[in-house]
Parts: sequence; C-alpha cells; structure tokens
Amino acid sequence: MQMTPQRKRKLKTLAGMMKQKNRSTMPVTAPLLALLDLVITPEEVEFLLQVGTEPITYTQAVQLCPPGVEQLGPFLDTLLRKGLIWPVEFNTEWARYELAPMLVGWFELQLCGGAETTEKQEFARRLEQGFQTWKKYNVFPFRLLQNFYFLRTDSASQRIAAISASPASGNTRSISVKRTLKPPEDSIYPAEDVRALIERHSGQNDIALMHCFCRQWRKMADDPCRFDYPPESCIAIGRVAGYIVRYGFGRFVSKQEAIAVIEQTRRAGAVHTVFYEKDDMQRPEIGICNCCPDCCGLLGSYNRSVFPLKFKSSFRAAVADSDRCNSCGMCESYCPVQAIALATGGPTVDGKKCIGCGQCSYRCPEGVFRLEKEERFVKLPLNKVSAARYLAGREHC
Repeated sequence: MQMTPQRKRKLKTLAGMMKQKNRSTMPVTAPLLALLDLVITPEEVEFLLQVGTEPITYTQAVQLCPPGVEQLGPFLDTLLRKGLIWPVEFNTEWARYELAPMLVGWFELQLCGGAETTEKQEFARRLEQGFQTWKKYNVFPFRLLQNFYFLRTDSASQRIAAISASPASGNTRSISVKRTLKPPEDSIYPAEDVRALIERHSGQNDIALMHCFCRQWRKMADDPCRFDYPPESCIAIGRVAGYIVRYGFGRFVSKQEAIAVIEQTRRAGAVHTVFYEKDDMQRPEIGICNCCPDCCGLLGSYNRSVFPLKFKSSFRAAVADSDRCNSCGMCESYCPVQAIALATGGPTVDGKKCIGCGQCSYRCPEGVFRLEKEERFVKLPLNKVSAARYLAGREHC
C-alpha cells in the first residue's frame, strides 16, 4: 500500500531525528522511508515524534502516550524490541529511554536476531532495492561530487582492530624450501587489538553474540555471502550487551566463545571493525563486527561501487622482505580493498588504500609482510561501477 503524503512527512521527520542521534550520513530517501513504513505503526510514529532527541523518563513517557494505547509498559516493550528506543543506562534498572540512532542502531537490529519471518524477508528485499537505487547515483557528475566532499572530511565512525601477525594454531601448513625460514614474531597490539577489546569487556554479561545483519540481508535478498563465516559473528560488548540479550537480538557468550568467533572469522578473511556508541570514537566501544569484503554494508558496499569507504586505522601493511615471496597469491586474494598487487619482483602495497587489517601478514606463509604502527584516516573514494570487485551473484575482479 502506498504511503499517504502525511505519513511520508512524519516518517521523514522521524528519520531526520534518528540521524541526529549519531553521525550517520545515510541519506533520507524513499527507500529508507519504505523500510520505516514497514516496521513502525502510526501510534509509534506519533509517540516517537513527541519523544524527540533527548532522553525521557518513564513518567514523561506516560504523558506522551498516544490515544488508543491502553498500557504503556507493553507499548514501550514493543518499541524496545523493535530497536526504536534504547535505554539510556544499559546495565541498570532502566528508568530513562531515548530515540535510537538510525545507523549504526535501529537499522542493524532489524535482522541481527536471526529470524527469517515474512516481514524480515520484506525488509531485506526493500533494503536491497534501496542499495540498488543508491548505486544508480554512481555516474558522472554525481560520483565526482560525492568523492569531492567525501575526501574533504577528516573523521570516521569506525576503527579497524588489528590482529596478531602470526597465524592461529591449526592454520599453519608445511612447505618444502631450500633454506631456513624465520617465522614472523607474534606481536600483540594494545588497545587496537581485537582480543584486547574482548579482554577489556570480559565481565559477567558484558559480551553478546548476534547474527550478522549484513549476511542475513544478503541471504534473504538471494545474494548470499561468498565467504564461509558463521551466521552469528557480530559481537556486542560493554553496556549494550544486556539490552541486546534482554530484547531478543542476541545471546550472552563467554570471553572464550567470543575469541573463538574472532579466530574463526579471521581464518575466513574477516576484517575486525570496532563500532562506538553513537558513532563517536570518544564514547565507549559497543561492538565488534567481523566484516567480509563481500556482503558487509561498509566493505561490501565499497567493493560493489555503492558507497565510498572510510575507517580510522592504527596500522599500515608494509613489505618486510620481498625476496621471500613465493607468489602464492594469498595476500592479494585476501586483501579486502585490493591494496596489494603481485609483480615479478614480489608484492607491492598501496599505502593509501591499505586499511591496516593485518590479513596479509596473517596469510603469508613466508613472513613477507609486517604491520607498521601509524594512526591515520583511510579514505577510499567511490569507484566506477565498471571497477566493482563484486557484482550481484558473481565476482568481477
């Protein structure tokens, strides 16, 4: 059923308010409004518009309760389960609530519970339709304008968490050579290392595991991920974990279980991306997404020529000893942004494209690569569609 002009205006206002809750640059377009229209009832829209962008108490929520809602408790519970409002103090007896941010926030919670109901499938269909619509703007001169403004911003909302340089136990292989090989040192990096983040949030009920929103979306849009990742591969950490579990978006896991997911996804080629509360790196970390270059809303959208890509990174890959290269091609295949190229003299790294994920140093059996400490913003402009690494249903390298 087509939206009435009045409902469209209200949903557009609500979307703008949700964008104000974080640093989302997601455009408020017709596809986004269609997603909101699928999920939110008229009563919920009226209530959320009155809530505004500031936290409210339960008493204030009672006063804002729309006509026709007989009991506020179940009404608020539904909004919490839909991810439309969040508790302000996640791990206390919740007495204040606030409008959820759009992205990262309400958007991801729609599919991370793992359910594949008719409504969830329709959400995935509309989302895919939206991405195809946004991709249509990847033409001259719109692409030029996008990149012009994109490259002039010096901020990012997500950070790449590096990993140990040496392969995990069980992921080694024997090779026959005519000289002694010196294995790379096993370096553990402090705050930027993904396992250090798990250790920091290893208290009781501080870690929750969810289905990957992006993988669920691609699966239900009949374009499943090309990489062999477990369905549950996104990790909520810290204050948000209790909310995630209480309202059916995920389940509590131990520190050991979380590290096992990290190791499993790393072996499959994951990039470990850290997300922050309200997309602000000055706030606490709330999640670790084990992202793949294919279906990820960030990496995948860049590789499919839908959006540009921006990360905060603490490392840059460099060639330590090109003479060791045996031209196996593992580094080139697993680099998520095609920053590595093999040549006659060995591999080369495009330092401007490298996001510092560590996959090359992890994959290389010869110790050719090293990760060098360097705090920086990585900004990769939108590529032409003809240069897309992945197209729907097939690879285009």
